[in-house]
Amino acid sequence: FGPRLASALTEVDLLSAIPPKAGDSPTRPPDGTEVRCTAQAPPGFAALCNDVLEFDPCIQRREIQTFEAQNPTAPKTDLTELDASCVELTTYCETGQMSELFSCTASIAVLIEGTRKSQLEFTLAPNVQIREGSLFQVLVTGYNTRQKPVTTSGATVDYWIFTTRRADSAKTILDEQRSVVGFRLLGVVFVNLISPNIQTVSTADNEVTIQIQLETEVDPAASLQIEYPMAFSEEAALEGATITTGDTFPRKVTIRHNDNIIEIETQDEALPRDTLLEFTVVLSNPSISPPPEENIWRFTTVYLDATGGAQNLDCNYDVPGFRIFGSFRDPTPLMEPGIASPGPNVE
Repeated sequence: FGPRLASALTEVDLLSAIPPKAGDSPTRPPDGTEVRCTAQAPPGFAALCNDVLEFDPCIQRREIQTFEAQNPTAPKTDLTELDASCVELTTYCETGQMSELFSCTASIAVLIEGTRKSQLEFTLAPNVQIREGSLFQVLVTGYNTRQKPVTTSGATVDYWIFTTRRADSAKTILDEQRSVVGFRLLGVVFVNLISPNIQTVSTADNEVTIQIQLETEVDPAASLQIEYPMAFSEEAALEGATITTGDTFPRKVTIRHNDNIIEIETQDEALPRDTLLEFTVVLSNPSISPPPEENIWRFTTVYLDATGGAQNLDCNYDVPGFRIFGSFRDPTPLMEPGIASPGPNVE
């Protein structure tokens, strides 16, 4: 867990239209490293946040108001400070600013109960509580393991342990749930190349070459699904003939291209693993290159069984797309020296 890791594998050349290869996982920080991570509210959680979290200033204010209502002759308490704190924390909650309500720390490959494990820890701010019986949800970015979990006798050993603890020095355990089954990991679609034939903006009929390799062979019926940024589909000619598969693809394929979704399906032959699969697609360049957070391609391979069921096998949902550039208007930029003779003093 934690922020995106910088490495030579993901380094982007801003002057090149062709993005770096995608699929190889970067080297992790050394064992025992503690990483600060960022907690985010999942979609829709902000509207329910006050039903999940409660805040000490709000509780104290409510108790004082209840006491004064039951004891009219008692001295009145100045609630200005409690009001301000309650409003501030409630606003953080309602606007999804989770990092203001608790911190997030990930410890990489630490020794827990005699076994090397990674640990994700959320620490509530001093005035924040989780309501008993409520459903607590949070999003944390990070990397999946570089190896799939070990399989023993057909069962995958991929268990999580969830624990709540007091903030005292002994970190007294309050609740604990062991043997929670983790999420299923898929194989990787390695994207070696996304190369546009035309690199200028506002251009139609741009033939883009894509090269991929699969980690898992997909038996027929097999489907390769590609989703690219919507900005490149606005004026593209979206007929099946605009997509051409290379020699290493199965000979007979069905191609569907709707909006920004491409499906290449084969009924008779498998999609092979560890084989360079190349295809081209004709797209339309928009008037400006999409920002990096929107210029993302997504790849998925799917096994389609005889009953109509579908099983995802390999994927890559974070592939940087190609970039396009504007051009200088006429006249062509001109450079002229202030002094024509050689020497250091040239303007």
